Amino acid sequence: MYSGGSAMANANNFQKSQDTLYALAADTGGKALLDNNDLSVGIVQAEQSIGSYYILGYYSANQALDGRFRRIKITYGGDASAKLSYRQGYWPARNSASSRGG
Repeated sequence: MYSGGSAMANANNFQKSQDTLYALAADTGGKALLDNNDLSVGIVQAEQSIGSYYILGYYSANQALDGRFRRIKITYGGDASAKLSYRQGYWPARNSASSRGG
């Protein structure tokens, strides 16, 4: 008897893969365009988002090469309609000598 279990499993697997792509895009500063099959929407959004922007550079005062995640938070007190898009943090390189204990 067909219960729909395999169709539900396929839908769940598809949703998990979409969630993974969305998380990957968000973590790397990108944007996921999912479930549309129409790239024109994404192209228009990209075109609108580059109309005006600023690029900020960041140099950490913490020079420890411990490989631990460092959180970054950027705030803007101006126009409420402005959108901030940035990475939430970074992982510095790990010093191979410190990872061996000396």
